[in-house]
Amino acid sequence: MLTCQYCGGIVAQGQLDCPHCGSSMFSSLPDAVQNSTSEPRYTIIPKYYKNLVFRQNFLAILIFALALCIAYSAPLVILLALYQNQINIGLFALLVILNYALAYYLGILTMRAYFKKRALAIKLVVYDTKIDFTSLAAKGMSQSIMGILNIDTISVKQSNAQKKYNVGTLILHLKFKMGQSQELYSFTRKTHNVEQAELYCEKIKGLRDAAKALVGQQA
Repeated sequence: MLTCQYCGGIVAQGQLDCPHCGSSMFSSLPDAVQNSTSEPRYTIIPKYYKNLVFRQNFLAILIFALALCIAYSAPLVILLALYQNQINIGLFALLVILNYALAYYLGILTMRAYFKKRALAIKLVVYDTKIDFTSLAAKGMSQSIMGILNIDTISVKQSNAQKKYNVGTLILHLKFKMGQSQELYSFTRKTHNVEQAELYCEKIKGLRDAAKALVGQQA
């Protein structure tokens, strides 16, 4: 029988969460099962396509590029304002227009570089009983561990643009209980532009189902 490491309760056969405290049984699996996570099965890194990423984030790029445009153009605008009486009005207007146009273009390039960095930062390392998820967060790189038993549903979404590049979005919906809390938490992890997304979807499903069966056998 499995014993919960949080409360010491006995878990019935096939249970994925402790019925006494609600903790995930992933952390209570036998050492032989835990050690099976030492070698990754699959490493999933999204494929980067410049045009596809631009289409997917078109509005965000234009809006945030406008904000960057104001910041980039401010120094020259201030300089022109100081010397506007010494510059022909037509030349002044032309310089202001060119300044804003250049600043907006630089803003677009900056946002494209950001979305490229964000896309290439995402990585899923899939083990037998867990998934190591890495992504770009506000304060740098973010890393989280997802127990394979916590995966509720696995699906693939493919937009018309993604079909053109033969990629898809891999969606993992997870449910879990934390510590001794009885409250059920859920969240979704999405990985855009994965090659062979349908194949990885089926492989992760297989690992999850195998982990469920293993819990049942050890109970």
